[in-house]
Amino acid sequence: SIVYIKGRQDDDLIREVCTALLIEWKDCIIRKKHTKHIYAALDEAKFCISATVASALATILSKDANMSLAYQERDDIKNVPDQTVDKEALKNQVETNTLITLSYKCSFDTAEWVANNTGTILKSTTRMEQVDTDGFGAEKWTGNRMIGSEEENLINTNSILSLNKRVGVFMNNEGLAQYLFTSWINVKEKVSLPSRNEAITRQEKIINQEVTENQINEEILSGKKQNDIDNIDIETVEKVHFNP
Repeated sequence: SIVYIKGRQDDDLIREVCTALLIEWKDCIIRKKHTKHIYAALDEAKFCISATVASALATILSKDANMSLAYQERDDIKNVPDQTVDKEALKNQVETNTLITLSYKCSFDTAEWVANNTGTILKSTTRMEQVDTDGFGAEKWTGNRMIGSEEENLINTNSILSLNKRVGVFMNNEGLAQYLFTSWINVKEKVSLPSRNEAITRQEKIINQEVTENQINEEILSGKKQNDIDNIDIETVEKVHFNP
C-alpha cells in the first residue's frame, strides 16, 4: 500500500507536523516494527529536512528500509527554515549518506558538482600537426602530428546542462555513472484514509465475517451439512437435457 502525506510550504505548523512524523517514522523503523521493506520519498525536502532526517538516511539502511530526497539544487538543502541548524554540515551529511544520486538538467554549479563526481577518463587529443606550403600559398598536410592524453570528466558539464526531459545522470556505488531514462509508474487508484469510526466498523464486519465462516466450517466438519446434502428430495430435482 502507498500512503501519501500532503504538506504545505507556507504553513509553519504543518511543516513542523511533517517533521515530527518523519522523526516518528524513523523511530518506528529503528524499533523494527515492520515485516516488509519500507520506502519513503520526501519531495521538496528543503521544507522539512532536519539533522535527524539526514542522519536517518544511513541509520535505516540496516533496518530493511530506505528513503529518497527530492530537491532542485544542491544549495536548496541549506535554505532550511530552522536557523539553528548548521546548513553546510547538513548539506554534507545528506550528500555523504546518499548512496544513489539521480540528477536531471540543473544549474551550472550543480552540473559541475555532478560532473566532478562521475569520475575521470583519459582522452587522446591532437596537440600539433605539420603542414607544408607551396609557392602559391596552398597548404598540404605532411602526415606528421603529435598526440597527447588529456584528463576529462566521464560525463562532462555540457552534457548535463543539455539533458533532455526525463533523462538524468545516475550515480551509485556499484559502477560507473551512466545516463538513465526514467519512466515513472502512475498510481491510478487513490483512496483517502478512513475515519476512526469507519475503520472500527469495517474491522467489526471483518471479524463477524470470519466468525460466520468458522461456524460454517465447523458444521461441515461435524457432518451437519453432509446430512442435509444426503437427504435430497428426488421429486424436486429437474431433469436438464443437453441440446447442442
